[in-house]
Amino acid sequence: MKKDYLTIYKKFSGAVPVFNFNFHQWQDKHHSGGDFIIYSDVFWFDADVTEINLDEY
Repeated sequence: MKKDYLTIYKKFSGAVPVFNFNFHQWQDKHHSGGDFIIYSDVFWFDADVTEINLDEY
């Protein structure tokens, strides 16, 4: 699947998305690299809940 990097950049502005294939390409190029681990803070928030009556559909 082709990725639309401009869309991803706009959605995650200020962050750089890294996919498995990116890391594997880097490993192959540099003949280096072990496990790829990312640590991140968890952002908890209350979800907006809307009830939907499925009988109407």
